[in-house]
Amino acid sequence: MLRSLRSILVATAFVVVALSTASAFAAPSGWESVNVTLHAEEKGSVLLVAGTLPVKTALPATAELSVPAGSEIQWVGEILGGPPADDPALKYKKSTADGVDVYRFTMTKSRTAQAEIPTTAGQLFDGTAYTSSVAWSSAQDVPEVRLSLRVPDGAKAVVPVAGAVMQPGDSGYSFYTKTVKNVKAGDKLDLQMVYTVSAAGAAVDGQRTPKEASSSSGATVLALFIAVIAFAVGAIVLTRRNKASSSAPDAVDARKPSKTSKPADADADTAAPAPRSAGASKRNLITAIIIGVFVLGTVIVGVQGTKPKMAGGVVTEVFAQGESCATATIALKVPDGEDPAATAKTLFTVLRPLSNTATYNADSSSIAVGYCESKSSESALKAALAPTGLVAQ
Repeated sequence: MLRSLRSILVATAFVVVALSTASAFAAPSGWESVNVTLHAEEKGSVLLVAGTLPVKTALPATAELSVPAGSEIQWVGEILGGPPADDPALKYKKSTADGVDVYRFTMTKSRTAQAEIPTTAGQLFDGTAYTSSVAWSSAQDVPEVRLSLRVPDGAKAVVPVAGAVMQPGDSGYSFYTKTVKNVKAGDKLDLQMVYTVSAAGAAVDGQRTPKEASSSSGATVLALFIAVIAFAVGAIVLTRRNKASSSAPDAVDARKPSKTSKPADADADTAAPAPRSAGASKRNLITAIIIGVFVLGTVIVGVQGTKPKMAGGVVTEVFAQGESCATATIALKVPDGEDPAATAKTLFTVLRPLSNTATYNADSSSIAVGYCESKSSESALKAALAPTGLVAQ
């Protein structure tokens, strides 16, 4: 009896070990697609490598993600699609081969897994343009791989990459993305973008560029001025016509009964009304002109109120009404002897589409920018200002 029991236990243990070994060395499930995205930040960047299994893949499923060799993994887990805090971390086994680190794990709750890798490969700035790049090698065949670089809104490629397109991202950013089909194991993929952030291209959420906004303000004032003049001219013409009608013979005769009309006493209630006096028309004309001048003056005052205000070496301008959600103070390097008004104009032209207010302080060589986080960010503001050459490194 004891021998039989021992045999059963040994056999059971052997089966468990065999199954575990088979699971450990079984071929991983193939990805339907892999996304490789570089988030370039000022203080360190993050490389995200995310794989998605086909919908038909049953869970639990064993899978592998490859990352550059020597990478220090910050987190590996499943992406559930809700708050990031709810995404569960995965236990993994690491191996290295052919210049890549491979992380194997078992997915139980989601068909999408992601590895997050801190990296020093951020964006470089040569004083004129930025350069951002990402490289990745696949350890297995993948039907589709998307390489993406997160860049500030308004970024324009100096030399566009064939097949790469700009896609919307989170607030203040976009993604420069290239899709590669039918990637084979061992393929080395990369994407590089050399770009600038110009004032004309830095508009956020469809806002107008500074030139358009300035032209629109001038056009608005001009249109209202023309409208007031046209109204005044029309009123004058109408007054003259009424005056001419009141002095015409037919108008006088119209108030007299005709030969075939009823007796005067019977016609008393049906006689034609007399034209309005010229004095009333003049009063209406004066009133209309006063209203028009008042409206035009109000518009001009409103436009003048948004112009830069200067006190000593401090220049302030309000670009948009409303309270700013956040304020960023950016250090500048302005050559000695520069006119504060001219420097402020250069800075404000870039910042106008991205912020609500800006205050340039020539004494401290800095600029305080009030903005809403739904439209911009401090890094986007700095990126937009960089082409001016006035931002301190």
